[in-house]
Amino acid sequence: MLYSNKLTAIGNYRGDSVFYDEEKEAFYLASQKHEEKALSNTVLAGLILASLPLIRWLDDSFKVDNIVFRVILLGISSLFMVFLASHYLKQRYLRLQLERLYFSDVEFRSFIIQEEKNARIALSVLYALFLIIFISGIVYLVTSIFLFLFLTVIFLFPLILFLLIKPWKRRIIILKLSKIYK
Repeated sequence: MLYSNKLTAIGNYRGDSVFYDEEKEAFYLASQKHEEKALSNTVLAGLILASLPLIRWLDDSFKVDNIVFRVILLGISSLFMVFLASHYLKQRYLRLQLERLYFSDVEFRSFIIQEEKNARIALSVLYALFLIIFISGIVYLVTSIFLFLFLTVIFLFPLILFLLIKPWKRRIIILKLSKIYK
């Protein structure tokens, strides 16, 4: 079975992603037949180090004194990151092959307990990301320092990914399942 939008990612089981279909009340496991190309830590560190001189150059060369232009620049950068994050998530999920997953009672209880903890952590991270983005965006608008624009846009990527996987719906499903099976 291929991934569809009706499925909700609710957690991990033995290192694989678990999806839940509310209509069929069924669990699906994402088979890991394809390997994702991951950036190594050295490449990631190199990209970050290469971007720092660019940010310094932007700070020295371009001073955006007009608040309207700062808002427009922040908006365009944010829209670009939203597009990039949604495209990344669609490409990742559309390639997933799903298999039906059956839990024993003991496995299901331990899975639900772990995912209740994970859902709370995920919502805490979501709130923290929102706060960081809000503060760095306001600081950019006030000071016109490109580092804060960069931070705002970079932190938008994980925030959009979190929002696209529907963390509140995930938490509601997990709470519903924990009430049913406890």
